[in-house]
Amino acid sequence: MIEIYIIKLCDAKTLASSQIEPLLDLLPQEQKVKYSGKSINLVQMSSLIAAATVQKTAKEKLGNTTPITISYAEQGKPFFKDFPNFQFNISHSKEFVCVAVSSQAIGVDIEKNRRCKEEIVRRFLHPQEESDILSVELGEARNRYFTQVWSLKESYVKYNGKGISNQFKDFFVQIQENGEVKSSLDLEGVRFFPFTCFEDYQLSVCTNSEWEQIPFFLTKLKKDFLADLNSFQLCE
Repeated sequence: MIEIYIIKLCDAKTLASSQIEPLLDLLPQEQKVKYSGKSINLVQMSSLIAAATVQKTAKEKLGNTTPITISYAEQGKPFFKDFPNFQFNISHSKEFVCVAVSSQAIGVDIEKNRRCKEEIVRRFLHPQEESDILSVELGEARNRYFTQVWSLKESYVKYNGKGISNQFKDFFVQIQENGEVKSSLDLEGVRFFPFTCFEDYQLSVCTNSEWEQIPFFLTKLKKDFLADLNSFQLCE
């Protein structure tokens, strides 16, 4: 089982307590205190919505009646200690929040297309990726390919939970003409799924599952946040 939930924040700059409180009720106490009684900015709002979506989805899949306490691995990756068959991962970028859930380890990343800077490519990426990226025509095409590569690599380090600093330059990914991803990690059984969504965003999923297709669900948060989180629609 793999499912991807995408939440678009339509008007999260103006927040009322009536919107926030129902989301807080979904969280375990140790998470709830991070947001209760405070003014919440857009970044914190994204984190709250992601946490609420994880708990809501876990309740639906696992049948639990109370929020589940989140544990953290050594490098900070969150997980449910008592439910090893329910894995999740979170990403957010600008006005989008993305939550991936799976029965196996998973990593997800969403990135808005950004300008490719050669110094960043040379400093952080594998020499093969540097060659591939700098061979793409300057401008929008290079920016898009750079963002795709970066997002794919982010999804992998989130998949294994070890972080960028330890391994980002140690492996490469290549997006083939048919959209499939070639990687120096192929022998590890890792699979990548790249997607371009909403025209200027790249979304990447990394897993070791044999899924051929991954369902995506979308909702837009407007006024009644809790109702909106109960209104995900399957993306065709």
